[in-house]
Amino acid sequence: MCMRSVELQIIRKGVRESKCLKDYRLYYGLSGECIVTWDGGKAVIRKGEALAFNPNERHSIDCRGIVACLEIGYSEMLRLTGYRKRWIVCNTCGNRNENAQELAKTIERLMKASYEGTYRDLLVEKYSLDLVFLLVANYSNNIFSHVDTRKEEIEGYIEGHFRDDLSLDDIAEEFGVTPQYFSRYFKDSFDITFLKYLNGVRLRHAAEELLKNDWAVLRVAMDNGFPNASSFLREFKNAYGMTPNEFRKNNQQTEDVKEDLDILKLLSEALEEDNGALRVVEIDDEKECGLLDEYWTNIVNLASMTILMKSGVMEQADQMIKDLKFKRARITLDAYDNAGKHNFYVVDKTMGFFVSRQMDVILVIDYRGIDDQESYLTYFKEQCIRLSRKFGMAVQSHTSFEILYNTEYTKEKLESYHRFRKEVEEIAKAYRFTGPVVGPGMLVDESGDNFRRFARAAKEMEAITIEVAPYAIHRKNGEVFINQVTDSGYVKEQYDMAQRIMREEGCLGELWIVSWKDRLNDVDVLNETSYMGARIIRSVLEGYGVYKSLPLNMPLDLLMDETVFAKTFNGLSGVMTVNGIQKPSYHAYKFLNRQDRLLVKVDNGYLITKSDNRGFYQILCHNNKKPGYRYYAMETVMEYSDDLFEDTTDTTFRFVFRNLNEGDYLLKKRYVSNESGCAYLKYKKLKYVDDSYIGIGENRFLKASAEPEMSGEILHVGKNGDLVIECTLKMNAFAHLHLLPIG
Repeated sequence: MCMRSVELQIIRKGVRESKCLKDYRLYYGLSGECIVTWDGGKAVIRKGEALAFNPNERHSIDCRGIVACLEIGYSEMLRLTGYRKRWIVCNTCGNRNENAQELAKTIERLMKASYEGTYRDLLVEKYSLDLVFLLVANYSNNIFSHVDTRKEEIEGYIEGHFRDDLSLDDIAEEFGVTPQYFSRYFKDSFDITFLKYLNGVRLRHAAEELLKNDWAVLRVAMDNGFPNASSFLREFKNAYGMTPNEFRKNNQQTEDVKEDLDILKLLSEALEEDNGALRVVEIDDEKECGLLDEYWTNIVNLASMTILMKSGVMEQADQMIKDLKFKRARITLDAYDNAGKHNFYVVDKTMGFFVSRQMDVILVIDYRGIDDQESYLTYFKEQCIRLSRKFGMAVQSHTSFEILYNTEYTKEKLESYHRFRKEVEEIAKAYRFTGPVVGPGMLVDESGDNFRRFARAAKEMEAITIEVAPYAIHRKNGEVFINQVTDSGYVKEQYDMAQRIMREEGCLGELWIVSWKDRLNDVDVLNETSYMGARIIRSVLEGYGVYKSLPLNMPLDLLMDETVFAKTFNGLSGVMTVNGIQKPSYHAYKFLNRQDRLLVKVDNGYLITKSDNRGFYQILCHNNKKPGYRYYAMETVMEYSDDLFEDTTDTTFRFVFRNLNEGDYLLKKRYVSNESGCAYLKYKKLKYVDDSYIGIGENRFLKASAEPEMSGEILHVGKNGDLVIECTLKMNAFAHLHLLPIG
């Protein structure tokens, strides 16, 4: 069946073939399984799963069910993306995250539209473009490779303009060179003349159109850049050894309408809609509850000892630790250099700071930064002796060690790393440090292969540590690509993959997330807004009962270089600005820590707890939205606009309480949105030219405007014990509700 932007065919059980195409191809499972293999990879496509291949990617399929095959023309993709080459990395096999679900819905809508009546062509084109958009927005890189960019640009330009009256002079002018130079360059690079190459592109597309529709030969010729039918016939016969009509007769296949109509029966589940504008939650006051796990307080990242000693950093860290109740600090032991100069004062003061606050510590050793392992181990031994003598059990029983090494693991690297780790363990144990030695703080790549290599050699470790970030690291043809992940569930996906690999490799230790970064870049305006607060709450709730920890990579802006980031608002990921102004993300943690000790209910949208006394409840809820294509299309986002999000709708939570005691209750509400509790947007409304106009008064104003909006309400519960509380949240707003009996 024919679609302008996307061509669809059905592949049925028994088909085995090897392909290397000129266009993009996307397989989508309808029933059974389809086994697909390619150089260095293999996947099994099942119902509702998709797998994409780029032009010139060779692959083989063994279909044992029914799959849809959707092809997107290379030149059409170039046209739709502004003639920038795109490398599509899409494999949703075994993955049903929000991006995968949206992709499945779009594919099935497209397939259903192809059987529509009056508006078939309009609907087909609409969903074809939707599909291309999703692939580009959520699954693509901008470039194919790093070789001869000029050659790739010329290829792309010709693919995008072959239908035009394109001459050698025109394309030479486009690339800013003389026709003579361009002609020589083209012949040397492509081993063919420009005109022959151009005619080859035109003939390839014309041949495809002959098989896709019943257009007259003249229309096919004119539509693909040939000036008349006679020149098209001459070139076509020279290339294919037959006329266009003979080619069409010999190669065109008829469609089996009855079999295709049976495909409609396989389309169903992916099209279910999620009407999430109203969420109803029932709470029974008589139901017994377990204890709340405040796992988000388990680790706080505080960069390095040297940075912690800088002016103002320790004071802000102290305030954050007290307010947000963090239990364990993760800090790099960097008071050492390879020249043998060691700053013992920095270590003593830093460890004393945490001992006085009764905090556990993870001391991070940057394995990559060690030039002389023997010298470092001598230094480490000296530190263990000093800390044991100075602080005794206050440090020995409350300190763990993490050896950081995020790399591409080889056998030699793994052997060296684990040999060093065991020596660190022996020294720590000799001086009665009881905490484990963990590591390596690595990013999990898309395939999980690199993590698997480490896990296979780390079966006896008490804990393996990972960092999570919205990156998809993958390898093609010897090159490493890093894509930004647009699916908001990437944290759990990376954690689940690492956990699964550990089980498969027989690792008995725990898995710790030791750093969480929610942006591809460190600087982003969304870090200053209520989005980041709602995002933190959502991620914490999604990981409840699964993660051991989920610490921000840089929880204070002051941990970055203050000489570079010296403005009031820098777009950094900390919960406090360099001037100590609390961001919405700060209040997200405060709201989490206001919860009572008993867990009532939790899902990715809300957390409900209660105290030991009946009728006392704390509720936390959010309306976090996923950024849209406008956001992901920009490398750095430093101007806020609601247009950064495609879904801007409100969400209403209706909390229905049962079996409450009769009487009056007070409902306290704290509310954070971009309009309340967001100092950054108040600052933008000042419209000051720059920060030189910010004085003491403005700082007081901004700190006050960072406070959440607060309100109260008296509610009455009758004899039936029922109470309904509704809370409507704007886009990226979040709220804390506190219900307590009066009297």
